[in-house]
Amino acid sequence: MTNNVLVGVKDIGQRLFGGYAELLRIPHTARFSVGSVIACMPFPMVGMTITISVQHYYGNYSLAGALTAVQAIALAVASPVLGKLVDKFGQRQVSIPTIIVWMVAAIALVSCITARVPSWILFCIVPFMAAIPPWGAMSRQRWTTLLKGDAEKTNRALSLSGVFDECMWVIGNPLASTLAVISGLLAFSFTGMCVVIGALMFLTELTTEPKSQTQLAREAGMTRKEYREREAARSKALQAEAAAYVERFAGEVDEHGHRLVVRNGYHAAREVTTAAGAVPVRQPRVDDRRIDEATGERKRFGSAILPAWARKSPQMAEVLPLLYLHGLSSSDFGPALTQFLGTSAGLSAKTITRLTEQWQAEALAFNQRSLAETDYVYVWVDGIHLKVRLTQDKVCLLVMVGVRADGTKELIALDDGHRESTESWADLLRSCKRRGMAAPVLAVGDGALGFWAALREVFPTTREQRCWFHRIANVLNALPKSAQPGAKAALAEIWNAEDREHAEAAARAFAADYGTKWPKAAAKITEDLDVLLEFYDYPAEHWVHLRTTNPIESTFATVRLRQRVTKGPGSRAAGIAMAFKLIESAQRRWRAVNAPHLVALVRAGATFERGKLVERPEESGRQQNVA
Repeated sequence: MTNNVLVGVKDIGQRLFGGYAELLRIPHTARFSVGSVIACMPFPMVGMTITISVQHYYGNYSLAGALTAVQAIALAVASPVLGKLVDKFGQRQVSIPTIIVWMVAAIALVSCITARVPSWILFCIVPFMAAIPPWGAMSRQRWTTLLKGDAEKTNRALSLSGVFDECMWVIGNPLASTLAVISGLLAFSFTGMCVVIGALMFLTELTTEPKSQTQLAREAGMTRKEYREREAARSKALQAEAAAYVERFAGEVDEHGHRLVVRNGYHAAREVTTAAGAVPVRQPRVDDRRIDEATGERKRFGSAILPAWARKSPQMAEVLPLLYLHGLSSSDFGPALTQFLGTSAGLSAKTITRLTEQWQAEALAFNQRSLAETDYVYVWVDGIHLKVRLTQDKVCLLVMVGVRADGTKELIALDDGHRESTESWADLLRSCKRRGMAAPVLAVGDGALGFWAALREVFPTTREQRCWFHRIANVLNALPKSAQPGAKAALAEIWNAEDREHAEAAARAFAADYGTKWPKAAAKITEDLDVLLEFYDYPAEHWVHLRTTNPIESTFATVRLRQRVTKGPGSRAAGIAMAFKLIESAQRRWRAVNAPHLVALVRAGATFERGKLVERPEESGRQQNVA
């Protein structure tokens, strides 16, 4: 009999709470769920504690009620504001300072109540007791993010959050009454302890914390304002597309005079996977009751911006080249993407293979495009070496990045070379010239490249600037370690001088200090001084850009680092295609050079002295005549 009762009770418990237990067995969920409930104790306890404590020390029920009302109003105002801040900046970023404000306010309030200070002081402090993070909303947000795509479990998790909230109010009110009757200090102390313990449990659980707008914007390579504008623009574009469709068929009506094409709310939200993660999108619904005469079926509105089948953004292509360049094979893509994009990534090995073939075709088309319409004033060049998994050789990528006349940077060419040889660079430059590229004013690159002989052959008028990043490394390699710190500081006096004259003086000083003991190191500066200081003949605002090949180096920094621990792409063609997609994604975030308006003056042949524009004599005379 007893066993039957126990089995029955167990069965009932399983039916009632089995689903909740399953959710709490998911890793990390119990921690933030229970932590949110504990941290929420101020909601039911603060008001009751204020009422009982004020009545005890002041003997005034009216004052106690007024203070409780002020705290409730402040809480109603503060809660939605804090919720918006959490969405923008993140749960931890908002919760921690909010908790600090609440703790300070609680200590001040209990001190003032026990000291029986004037009532107006209490009215000034009480509003700050509303500084309570929206723990319940943040917990539900974590559940929704964690269980995205599973409607049943999501609904059950939200139900569990509601049960926890009710338990909190059931426990909090009588507990606050009991503790406040004993001591107001005890009640506030217990509440503060709950806040600290609950907050630690909740906020230290980082794996389930959803990304804020700031994080999503940063990962998308834009500011939070730009991110919001993009999301708003996407929503407006979808609505405008639907409105235009409805308006186009506004004249088509049925026998009762009713329109056949009308707006009908929104479709259910669906997640579209982007480079920044899964983004919920709500598409406008259009009710089209027209009949297609050819098929006899109803016509349907199809969005060109977001097709009904779309589940991945084109920005997903930014992630895949990075993974490939870092050594992942196509079979490894699925598990890797699942880790940070969720199970909805849906990328099979065949899909990856098809994408890589597409990227190879895009890279080939890029290197065959016309360059006649674009004027590149400055160019950076470098040779990037990548390991190839299926061969013992390395692929040498010849990279050219240029500055257009409007000051913006863009990739000019990316091709397979052979050990950065003169012949390889000459072939690339001849290809650019055949496709209409004009001779740049200045080229920046490493002095060890075969590029310079090729440049003098193909574009003999282009000036030359050696990269200080590479040259400093070459000089330090020719010095003992004990002399390198001082030499590095002395070299900085050259490339960071205020003008060419000071740079030449610093170079002579370097040769005098180091030339006797280490003549090879000094010669690396003195023998190429003219092409090392060429950047001083251009606008001072551009010096920081022209001294090094940093635009290329920074783009490939991650690749250079990962080469030590990965096997690289599977073939030379794949390596070129992946690097092309990498730079294509990166250049969307490249900034224009400083003072971009001066780039056109450089192309026009303007003269700069000490980095400042020098007026032509005829221009000065013309200005005087006008005056």
